Amino acid sequence: MERQNVTLPLPKELLKSAKVIAAQEDKSLSALIWESLVEKLQRTSGYAGARRRQISLMREGIDLGTSGNAPCQRSRLRKQANRGSHANDYVQGRG
Repeated sequence: MERQNVTLPLPKELLKSAKVIAAQEDKSLSALIWESLVEKLQRTSGYAGARRRQISLMREGIDLGTSGNAPCQRSRLRKQANRGSHANDYVQGRG
């Protein structure tokens, strides 16, 4: 991978803190910044990929095995609820 040097202004306190962390981890400041940037990019691209997959699933829908037909109607469930039966009783044929 080809590298390119970058110069950027950082607040002095941030730079001091980063140097301390780098020293504690026995790394150079460059290595610490490199790792942090790589981690950030991986998290961002990982999130973006997960988001794309979930949106795709929402668009496609998930097969619940009903072939598009609900096993019960909301109005009948409400009637059952008003009579004291539970929705599960109706769905399972006991209502």
